[in-house]
Amino acid sequence: MPSFTSIFLTVATGLLGVAQALELPLTKMPPQFTHWDEDGNYIGDWPATFLAYYVTIGLGTPAQEFTVQIDTGSFDLWVPAVGCTGGDCGSDDPQRYNPSASSTSKNTGSTYSIGYITGGSSGPVYQDTLTIGGVKLTNQQFGAASAASMDTYANYGFSGVMGIGAMSHYAMSGTSPLYHIFQENLVNPHIATFNLRNDVSSSSLILGDVPTSLASTAFSWSPNTCSVYFCSTLNSIKVGSTTVSSTALTAIVDSGTSAFVLGSNLAASINKLLGVTSGQRMATCSGPDITFTINGKSYTFTFNDYALNYGNVYCFSLFYSNSYFDSNGEMILGDPFFRKVLTSINYDTNQIGFASYK
Repeated sequence: MPSFTSIFLTVATGLLGVAQALELPLTKMPPQFTHWDEDGNYIGDWPATFLAYYVTIGLGTPAQEFTVQIDTGSFDLWVPAVGCTGGDCGSDDPQRYNPSASSTSKNTGSTYSIGYITGGSSGPVYQDTLTIGGVKLTNQQFGAASAASMDTYANYGFSGVMGIGAMSHYAMSGTSPLYHIFQENLVNPHIATFNLRNDVSSSSLILGDVPTSLASTAFSWSPNTCSVYFCSTLNSIKVGSTTVSSTALTAIVDSGTSAFVLGSNLAASINKLLGVTSGQRMATCSGPDITFTINGKSYTFTFNDYALNYGNVYCFSLFYSNSYFDSNGEMILGDPFFRKVLTSINYDTNQIGFASYK
């Protein structure tokens, strides 16, 4: 039987036109899910078009398999451990790290606690061998969660998060997996490019390359405007011919969010123009183009780029509100943005690059 790494992970050394590059296949989970309307009526099972993207990794010797979300908005790797409690550790989730089953496991004696806008996790910090993309990283530190409250992961069949944010905000001692890859000089330059598609078979995280062959335009690069996250300046948002925001916003580029997230008033203004009638439900399955202008460059999103479209019968806006953004001048560009705009992060120069897909 083929090994775990040969089934799920692919090394793409030399395939991307550079000396050292690593392409990690990404998948959305699940391939379909059951949906109800706002009144609790069953709608049907529809393909998942907005859920998070994950990569398969191995931890330990022999490798214990996990599927973890790739998240630019956080900095640490954690997975649920045996005995974990909380929404992310449901009894139907088979993905639990068992240190006793690994000959290379080591409890560091320290603990971690990570909070997100929604949920979080905590527990002891372990060291073990991490297998990712056909590469083995020894003594990789990670959180073995004894408690987690992010039930999205348990419900949708994958567990844990691998943050690829800035190393300066890493919550654990040691080195994050991405920076471990950088330190071992396994990829060069130190760049991560998100090739996210609705077609899960062609989605990937490309380390060590800016794949211009995937782009129809030149990359537009700008300095990261945040000290913690990866951010660009969003100059304006236009819905059809109506400008709903002309005040510059700090746009957080976050692969760990499955929607556009804005302050309450701005989200309400956009959704009103989109004909949202209740919750995120739209009156019709059609709508105007929406244009984001970022650092002077415009990117236009058509209806199916910013809405969940279930057979042209039920449609839902992907513009969500969160009071966290009501007064801080920030918003999140989540996965719908990544699916429309090829996004690259240069960790050496602290810049973000955008290009239109072919």
